[in-house]
Amino acid sequence: DSDPGVDLIAALLAARRGDFARSLAEATAMATHATARRANNLLAAATSLQGDAVLRLGDHDQARRYFAEARQIYERIGSSGGMAATFNRDAGAHISRDQLDEAERLLNAADEIVKRIKSQALAAEIRFTRSDLARQQGRLAAARAEADAAIAAARALDDQSQTARGLNLQASVLVLEADYRGARTSFDASEAIARRIGEQAVFTTAVNGLAGIDLAQGHVADARRRLAEIIPVDRKTGDKNALALRLANLSAAFGMQGELGEAVKVASEGCAIHESLAAKKALASCHLRLAQLSLADGRREDARTLIDRIVTERGAASMPPSDLARLADLYLAIGDAKHASSTIADARRALDGRAAVSEQTLAIAITGARIDAESGRIAEARRDLGRAKSEAERLGLLPLALEARLAAAEYGAGGDARAEAAGIERDAQQAGLHLIAGKARAITRQRPVPASGSVAQK
Repeated sequence: DSDPGVDLIAALLAARRGDFARSLAEATAMATHATARRANNLLAAATSLQGDAVLRLGDHDQARRYFAEARQIYERIGSSGGMAATFNRDAGAHISRDQLDEAERLLNAADEIVKRIKSQALAAEIRFTRSDLARQQGRLAAARAEADAAIAAARALDDQSQTARGLNLQASVLVLEADYRGARTSFDASEAIARRIGEQAVFTTAVNGLAGIDLAQGHVADARRRLAEIIPVDRKTGDKNALALRLANLSAAFGMQGELGEAVKVASEGCAIHESLAAKKALASCHLRLAQLSLADGRREDARTLIDRIVTERGAASMPPSDLARLADLYLAIGDAKHASSTIADARRALDGRAAVSEQTLAIAITGARIDAESGRIAEARRDLGRAKSEAERLGLLPLALEARLAAAEYGAGGDARAEAAGIERDAQQAGLHLIAGKARAITRQRPVPASGSVAQK
């Protein structure tokens, strides 16, 4: 007769190792054995673990059913702490679906219980979820404060697993605050801890975070090296959402290096995952990537088809400011100035009430300047592009700095524009950013650019 306590340890160990299918199997066995023994507290714990595992495996609806079932058992046996834990788990499931208001309601319910029973362990768990929620809401100061508090609590208990998780959360906020050095330090620390204790999911999250910073700063070869290490790991864990995030970075890396076929292949796999998870916001973002790649590869009609699909998806899920800027840039590229202008206005409005995120702000500024230039506001466009270039260079965001320079060259005057484009091509080639280099090369091959004050033919 198996012991559900042994099953519990096996399920937790499998989850720590990133084997979520095995964790689900062990939790299911635990539930069976707990039911046979009428051990309701263990049955509730097993059901919660089943929810954790299927959430990682991509079945959000089933996860929520497990959490609801566990909560009912805890309520029946009078376990307030168990109820708070399931509220917190359920909130995490809602955050992953971008259902932030419901997540906040669940966290408030969990907080009320934790304050009454004074559980430090549960309070620390809720801090992790609150940090993630605040980050998604654009409340970066609150997100940072919750992550810092969670790390301090984990270190006080010498809980290495929780410390590594907290460092990843902290780093993700620091990226949004444009503190890339601090973010690298936190991701590096998390990676080291997770590698040492064998926590695969935490480890790959840290390495993927480092790869994201590499891409933002133009270190594409480093990003590809990191992703080559972790993508096989995430394929084995079965965490579909995590794999899709890694694939998005890999597609971006291939695209930046001009390997468009590989970029499309990887992005298409990521889109298929998002579609299977019904992750509407992520799917729209993935289709944006495919539309950009189609345009870069000269497949204008394919890009137009994808843009139409994205507009439909946009009606089903709100898009972040950075994606709205990308959509506006796509409209501009296909000659739809009207929709480009309205979409960049939407992007600016979406930033209202949110802490400024430098990468988003710069992307919006560059696209907005291109739209201004197309409308004949050349002086205003040049001024904004100059500011964007300076800020991108200050932050070490080489691809964005080159994009700002490229936009200025596109709407520049004659020989000066071609000379600037030649410089961009040289700098991009040196960094391995072959897609930007190709765009710059196209400018140098154009016929003489019209005089200052008029719009260059593209």
